[in-house]
Amino acid sequence: MLLRYGNKLAVGREAGRVTTCAVSGLGELVPLELFEGYLANRWIEDVARGERFGISELGRKQLR
Repeated sequence: MLLRYGNKLAVGREAGRVTTCAVSGLGELVPLELFEGYLANRWIEDVARGERFGISELGRKQLR
């Protein structure tokens, strides 16, 4: 998984709601359900004011 190697997820928002998610710099789209699941499980965390998300310590353990 690209997150293990330092990639971040960039999100687009509309009216405060996340509407798109992609691997930052690569533009590879990520299904919103996957993003929301990782966020709910705390496998990713906010690293840039709600615009970019990166893997958390818990995520590193789970996604090995």
